[in-house]
Amino acid sequence: MKLEKHGILETMMQASAARGADDGAYDWGMPQDARKPMLLIQNAGEMIRLRDHVQLDLALCRTIADLAGDLQRPCFLRVFRPSTLSNRFLLTARAEQDMLYPEETYFDAEDLPPELNLACKRHAVRFNLEPTSALAASHAAWIPVVSNGNVLAVIEVRRSERLRNEELTLIRSAVTLYENYLSLLYYSETDTLTGLLNRKTLDQTMERIFAMGNTATHALKAPSQPERRATASADNWLAVMDVDHFKLVNDRFGHLFGDEVLLLVANEMRRTFRASDKLFRFGGEEFVVLLRQVNETQAMNVCDQFRRVIARHAFPQVGKVTISIGLTKIVPGDNTTTVLGRADDALYYAKQHGRNHVRAHEMLTREGSISSSVQEMSVELF
Repeated sequence: MKLEKHGILETMMQASAARGADDGAYDWGMPQDARKPMLLIQNAGEMIRLRDHVQLDLALCRTIADLAGDLQRPCFLRVFRPSTLSNRFLLTARAEQDMLYPEETYFDAEDLPPELNLACKRHAVRFNLEPTSALAASHAAWIPVVSNGNVLAVIEVRRSERLRNEELTLIRSAVTLYENYLSLLYYSETDTLTGLLNRKTLDQTMERIFAMGNTATHALKAPSQPERRATASADNWLAVMDVDHFKLVNDRFGHLFGDEVLLLVANEMRRTFRASDKLFRFGGEEFVVLLRQVNETQAMNVCDQFRRVIARHAFPQVGKVTISIGLTKIVPGDNTTTVLGRADDALYYAKQHGRNHVRAHEMLTREGSISSSVQEMSVELF
């Protein structure tokens, strides 16, 4: 994968290179080990300016590489994020010698070193007791990032020698900073009630997609999975979902039971959709899903599967609840308003034709049921 150097990360890499130069600009006249606490402080200042998860993971890799590596003992690092409901891990960033690489690759837990899984379960640093091979980076440590009892990430550090206690102490300090800042990012990006991503994060995600210039191969690269393997015709799709007659639920049973319905819908979303799909609470009883690298049939099938799951679910006190879904493909030249507008049109059609249905804008357009044009307008759903 091509190395991405941009913005603050590029500055950090340039500063790191300068610290190793002979001009002494960053060495303060100290031995290298004595400079490392200062490097931690300097990198920490750069890290807390970031607002993007991938850049933050890359910045953590850069910081640990500065603390634990040098020309004689280069570090190899990987950052993994555990999936919420599946026994899988997402590789988000890696560092090899002095190069940083953003990643988005999923691994099944059994395909990763057992020490990584133990670090997650025991919330403690794990080491490989014996070098794995004669290779240069045969000594490894797995450092969990834990917040409120939940593992947010696991950092894998490999090099030719085992980490010394003083190095591990500095790395833990960097990880603690990362943990605290990551928790703040999660808090700002998620909906308080459901724990799904919020509307602001949806807007930012869509902006990143459009800034990349295309939909399928850049901003939302998804893993291949047996249940919905990406094909040559795969794209990214956006689905807007609305709980049918939700106002009646609140009026009849009260907001407490209405909130419980929303919580249970969010939980079923996590179970139905893949870890690589992005799940959002759009506002009120409305939800949005970004389906990654699927074709129209696959997008329709998984949305209909979710519709049927909700229709079968017995909601406490409330009983039966249904959901209507409108979806559309994200295409070059789109913006947030046009994509949400098309999905909203499809949702409106589903609502007007009996509710508890899934409708794709593209299919409705081919049938002549709705117009293919979507005017630029603010999107307001029911």
